[in-house]
Amino acid sequence: MNVFFEDSQSLEFSLSRKHLFYCFYNSSMAGDLPIKAHWHYYIEIIYITQGSGHLILNGQTFRVSKGDLTYVLPQDVHAIEALPNIDFKYAVIKFDPSILFDAPFDAFLLKNILPVIDPVPAANKIIPHNRVSKSTATNIEYMMITFDEKPFGYEFMVKSKLMVLFYDLIWMLKEKGYNLIDTPKKNTDLANIIPAFHYIHSHFSKPITAELVADHCHLSYSYFSRLFKRISGITFTKYLNFTRVTEAERLLLEQKLSITEIGFAVGFGDTSYFIRQFKSFKKTTPKQFLKLVLADN
Repeated sequence: MNVFFEDSQSLEFSLSRKHLFYCFYNSSMAGDLPIKAHWHYYIEIIYITQGSGHLILNGQTFRVSKGDLTYVLPQDVHAIEALPNIDFKYAVIKFDPSILFDAPFDAFLLKNILPVIDPVPAANKIIPHNRVSKSTATNIEYMMITFDEKPFGYEFMVKSKLMVLFYDLIWMLKEKGYNLIDTPKKNTDLANIIPAFHYIHSHFSKPITAELVADHCHLSYSYFSRLFKRISGITFTKYLNFTRVTEAERLLLEQKLSITEIGFAVGFGDTSYFIRQFKSFKKTTPKQFLKLVLADN
């Protein structure tokens, strides 16, 4: 199964040239193919600079227009498409959360754990143009130009602007009850459990058990289970199911497979169990989710 997980190839390309992030303009001219549903571990900031289009974020469709700003957080399923007869252009800034934090675990938490235990509603990540300050728009334009020209020391300047943008987001979400900067946790045993997350995301479509992953990490089952729960705050099974549901969401957006086929494709051996797990994370059934998407389009 080829999972449309957008890995960090573009980011690695940038890092290999000593860039800490990746900035570019993208455009979807009328009639172009849309940016298909995908997800990744890094943060993506999308700023609309021309026209209007549709942004599909975690199953909800939003019309976005010039001046609107969107934050795509780690593991958010998202897609972009132009509206008929409208040229659509937007700035994209991608960066790994690790550049925002001093402690590696804070970035690890934001990428892997918080999307599961405290997901942020899609609507809270889209800032309409009338709420985007002039200074924010200026900072984004500055980052795009600076990254393109790469003057001496540009990494420091772009990173400082990113810190300001992310600061605005975390305070806005904190006022709505979402805390993207959790209480710092000890980094003890983190190195032992990270291979488990890599393994899950590479093999979730196959039968996976905690015993199997514990063996992969060279840990006893009992110790692995306790360690996984202590570090992530959730059980192994819950994290595995969330990973599968996230991929199922993307497949539903493509509308090429039946609900039963999608359940089996992402690793659920029973359709009823798949539907229950999908509803537990998305607060709607796969069928209702698909109806909402089709109604928005």
